[in-house]
Amino acid sequence: GGEWCRGKVEALVSKELVTVFYTDYGHRGEVDCRHLRILSYQDRMKPVQLREVVLRMPDSDNEVEEVRKILEEVNQTGEKLMMRIEKIMPMEEIMVSVWRVVVGDTSLSSQLQKIC
Repeated sequence: GGEWCRGKVEALVSKELVTVFYTDYGHRGEVDCRHLRILSYQDRMKPVQLREVVLRMPDSDNEVEEVRKILEEVNQTGEKLMMRIEKIMPMEEIMVSVWRVVVGDTSLSSQLQKIC
């Protein structure tokens, strides 16, 4: 029964509860320790489908366009990219999660790693 997602345990909340970062979806949640499972080697080796990136808050529409152009250059296949603002931080920085809407494609993840 239920849906299983890959994740990384980030913190112990209590004896029974942990905080998990869902590596392919980019969000966090609290999980009962009884629901945790160890991934098989094959599942651990699958590429993560999401990248968290920290950007300086754009000051103008031109800077927003510059970010868009960089993402278009990285995404050479022209597939749809999704971006979610995760957190607005001090010093006018924003943390965003970026992923491509294609299961199993890892080129964006590796290319974003190179530019961030």
